[in-house]
Amino acid sequence: MSRFEGYIPDEALPIKAGDLVTIPKGTAIRTTRPTKDRTGYIRKVAGQTYQVRVNHVLNGTHSSEDEFYTNPSVRWAGSGGYWHEVDINDVKLP
Repeated sequence: MSRFEGYIPDEALPIKAGDLVTIPKGTAIRTTRPTKDRTGYIRKVAGQTYQVRVNHVLNGTHSSEDEFYTNPSVRWAGSGGYWHEVDINDVKLP
């Protein structure tokens, strides 16, 4: 898979809602599960390799000057119904 950086339109992304993808052990995962101090997104690391069904794909962003960007990411509902998200470049298609 190519590296995807910044905003990428839906038709150019290799992963779509409903796809089954593999999250490799050691992948950084962002989640909306609240922390004790309620600061929002927390990061955790996948302790094992596992598969998830993608709920939706976020296209990434870039500023008008292209000085700042976020990569596209895949998101799924994880334990407790909280959203979990990883960079699209870190997942593997089965």
